[in-house]
Formats: sequence, C-alpha cells, structure tokens
Amino acid sequence: MTKRWLHQVLCSVVLAAVVISAWGQRGGRPSFLGKLAYPAYTFMFPVLRKIYADNSFERNCLLYSMSLFLAVILFLLIQIIDRLISPLGLSLPIVEGIISVAAYPLGWLVFSSSSPHSWLSLELVGAVALATMYFYKRWPLPKYLTVALLVAHFCLWLWATGSLGAILDALRMPAYSGKLTVIFNSLFLSVMGFASTILWANWVASNRIKSG
Repeated sequence: MTKRWLHQVLCSVVLAAVVISAWGQRGGRPSFLGKLAYPAYTFMFPVLRKIYADNSFERNCLLYSMSLFLAVILFLLIQIIDRLISPLGLSLPIVEGIISVAAYPLGWLVFSSSSPHSWLSLELVGAVALATMYFYKRWPLPKYLTVALLVAHFCLWLWATGSLGAILDALRMPAYSGKLTVIFNSLFLSVMGFASTILWANWVASNRIKSG
C-alpha cells in the first residue's frame, strides 16, 4: 500500500518547483519567496564557490534549494489543512491529485511568454476531469491504459513547454559541458508530476481495496 505522505511529498515538490520557476521568470522580485534564497546565499554558495571556478552553478542551486524549502513549507501546510478539514467531511486528496496532474502544465500556461495553442488548455481541463473521475470511482479504463494516458499527458507538456526541444538540442552537442544539467532541468517537472500522480493513484486504489 502506498503511504499517503509519499505522494504528498512529491505533490509539494511539484507545486513548489512550479511556483519558484514562475518567480524566477518574473525576475525574482523581492517577496516572501525571495527570503527562501537566504540559506543558499548564506550557507551553500560560500562552500560551492570554493569548488567551482565560476558562478555558473548559482542559478540552478538557487532555484532547487528554494524549491526544497518551499516544498517543506507546503508539505507542513497540507498536514495542517488536512487535519482541520477532515472533521468537516471535506476531502484534500482530490486536490493533491489535481495538483500532481495539472500544476506543471498550468504553471506554463499562466506564466509562459509565448501564446499556447487553445487545445492545450482543453487537454489540461480533460486531464483534471479524468483525475476527478478516477478519484470518485468513475474510471472505466484498465490500469495499463491509465498509465499510457498519463505518459502521453506529461510527454505532451514536455513538448509544449519546449523542454523536449531543449533535451534534443543538448543531445546533439556532444561537447556541451552542461548537457546533463539541461536534460535534468528539462525533465524534472514532468517526471516529478508523473511520479506524484502515480503514487496518488496507487494510494486511491489501495484505499478502495481497504474500504471495499
């Protein structure tokens, strides 16, 4: 049985990474999020500057460290909200599932500087609807087709966001020293979103078996 906290952790990481990426795209203006950079500048960077010859590591380290700190805050917030609304008969797991499926695409649709195709928005609405159907036991498809749809969903957004193109460009440049970094950054949100959704779906399915 999948422990619920596992997909809550990944859900928090996905949401935090999307928020921090959007913050970075908007220029990282001073805000509460900017305060999350303090530990990196104070503790991490002085050590890393002794290892690296230049400051090229700073952007990636900053974004990932800020995402990690924000993910911890979001995870704790989920625990608090869950305990507050449980006595009221409200369900937080459906929200966690929707975040896992939709946070990455929605973040790109909202903050992208390019004009996305309108059908991409429809695909996202459809994905959220299907996740809701799955949670409320209205899902007619077998497990292997469900996984195939999830793979197709995240591969589509890997292409739509330009991440797939970035990966292919990096693979064409054998001498490019930052190849692995580009591939990791490009895959991170789609892989984490997919893993979070799979864990959430497993938890939902195991809870049905336990209760049924």
